[in-house]
Amino acid sequence: MTSRSVVLLLSVGANLLGVGYAALHLPLLPSQRPAATVEAASAAPVCPAAPVCPEPTSPPSAAVVPAPARKLRRLTVCERASAPATLQSLALDAGGTDSLAVHCGDSVHVLGLDSAGVRRIVRIDKAPAEPHLQARSAPVIAADISGDGLADLVLGFAWQDAAGNPRAGALVELVRNRDGGFAAPRLLAPLHVSGLSAGPLDAQPGADIAVAYREDVRLGRPNELVVLHGGPSPVKLSVTKLTSSARTLDMLDIDLDGRAELIVVNSPPDPPELLRLDHTAQRLERLEPWQIPADHALVLGDLNNDGQRDAIFYGTQLWVVLASRESAPAQLLVEHFGSSVLGVADVDFDGTLDLIGVRDGTLFALRQTSPLQFEKRAIANLPHTDFVCDAIAVVSHAPTVVHLAVLGHRANQPQGVELGLVSLERERESTTTWDDESLPLPDAPLCLRFRLP
Repeated sequence: MTSRSVVLLLSVGANLLGVGYAALHLPLLPSQRPAATVEAASAAPVCPAAPVCPEPTSPPSAAVVPAPARKLRRLTVCERASAPATLQSLALDAGGTDSLAVHCGDSVHVLGLDSAGVRRIVRIDKAPAEPHLQARSAPVIAADISGDGLADLVLGFAWQDAAGNPRAGALVELVRNRDGGFAAPRLLAPLHVSGLSAGPLDAQPGADIAVAYREDVRLGRPNELVVLHGGPSPVKLSVTKLTSSARTLDMLDIDLDGRAELIVVNSPPDPPELLRLDHTAQRLERLEPWQIPADHALVLGDLNNDGQRDAIFYGTQLWVVLASRESAPAQLLVEHFGSSVLGVADVDFDGTLDLIGVRDGTLFALRQTSPLQFEKRAIANLPHTDFVCDAIAVVSHAPTVVHLAVLGHRANQPQGVELGLVSLERERESTTTWDDESLPLPDAPLCLRFRLP
């Protein structure tokens, strides 16, 4: 297996419409401090010449307050990682997103934030089924699976042979304890996980789990989508064949009937699929698909500010399907988007979501100036001129600061993966220089460590 390292970068930087970067100071919530000690803590993209959105017609109104220059620390998260690693924001506590999960193929790292910066609060290592297999990164989600009101962790593992064929995998759950920690991981199913989501597919307590998995090529069976009924002991509810190999999977109540639909983003040339449980809650049925290009990915966010999440597809173009009780068609927002990653956050603090992408070495925002109308602004340069961005995630959002995480690697160094944490603060501007040496990511005092066979 190719050896890789994952590096965490703590960043402060340039101004965006009177919004700049400031030092990161977030309290570690009590439930983020695992009470049980399991193991002692061990010591791509300048903006294109032709902008995708109109340039501003008026100057920013907010005053910019200069701040001192700050050093950017580089922290190693994983000793080894399959390329590319995956990044997810997690809502482990009430009040919104508060943590990050980095999946390095054979290990998963849950990161929390406190006044000292970023620290590891949970680590799960998984041994391969066979020594010669290569680990692939897989999804990590947080949802109340057991139905007790606490967010549990569900994560996938996947291994493939040298030719890229799926050979083994695991779907694992960590149930949250009342003291804020997690019970020992338990295996839910030996599946090669490619997509993972959770939500209310029926009216029963506990979030249901949807898993898209790739079948072992030696068995000659199709790829499938499995739904597990949530509860203290999740059980299989439905199995449906997939027409392609799913890249991502998500849940969204797109018709606002109180039950979530499943959106499967397939590998090209197959377009996205839309499925839901039928009236018996025992079988998945396919709905009329949207006319979305096959090479697009998916994020969810309340783009029209109506209190309901919408489906946002991005790639060469930018599309949205708004949640509505009436059948809503897909709307083309930007003809030439060109970012392979997308984040959603209110970066200018005006109460509406904006879109964040990467292109030609620059992290940029599409600021929503009016409903579904956008204006492009550069936020900051990426850490290096040869930096390839693999993912963007929002760590947390407060009335005056939003924290973004950017995951990527150097194009000429395929064994290194870096994660930058950027803090955008209202009416502040500062500059940043980079440290030359990366340091190990520190563990929280009661970091939980698990090793799975």
